[in-house]
Amino acid sequence: DNTLVSGGYDGTVQIWNTSPNHKLFSSRRQSVYRGHQGAVYAVSCSPAGGVIASAGLDKTVQIWNPTQLSKILSYHEHKGAIFALAWSPDGKKIASGGEDHTVHVWNANSGQGLLNFQKHTSAIKTLAWSPDARYIASGSPDKSIHVWESKTGNIIASYRRHTDEVTSLAWSPDGKMIVTGSHDKTVHVWDPFTARTLMIYNEHGNIIKAVAWSPDQQQVASGGGQEEDKSYAIKVWRMY
Repeated sequence: DNTLVSGGYDGTVQIWNTSPNHKLFSSRRQSVYRGHQGAVYAVSCSPAGGVIASAGLDKTVQIWNPTQLSKILSYHEHKGAIFALAWSPDGKKIASGGEDHTVHVWNANSGQGLLNFQKHTSAIKTLAWSPDARYIASGSPDKSIHVWESKTGNIIASYRRHTDEVTSLAWSPDGKMIVTGSHDKTVHVWDPFTARTLMIYNEHGNIIKAVAWSPDQQQVASGGGQEEDKSYAIKVWRMY
């Protein structure tokens, strides 16, 4: 649909209609969720629809109804700010990671913890489930990305070819490749089961903040830049 959800340093999550110059519910306060006590660093919509998860400085993940703006559940098990979260493809689980160097996998309906992954040596800044939900990939300022089994936490592969903080990652739609972006100003495409590099894109000239695949996985979009010099750029490039 035409809906966008954003979280910010003002502690709110806002719901937008992406039609030009139109915010969902107009300017009414129902369009703003104010359940957090501090900056919101991560927002994710359930693939099953109907609910949104958000997380941030207050060390909580909150699941809430975007129509009523009412909180359904809060997860309080992290020991620091939360920077990344993702729903499993079936919408039944959430993976969340942050300042405590840990990825928590938990039941999105009950809040029950299922698994803690603690192999990073720095904060978790990005994570994503594989399309078949068997694996989770997590990235960190420790310059590594670990691919691990979502049910056991066993590491399948570790990618360590970035030379600076890993900021973003995405699985290809077929689950056979991962794209990662970094403060080292490069985008890498690699095999998640062998950690073999398939391609390196280095045309940005600035830090990478976000990466994404096209649905046919023929193209990758990457965006980045720095606030200091307003050098923002989004580039779309072909894989083949």
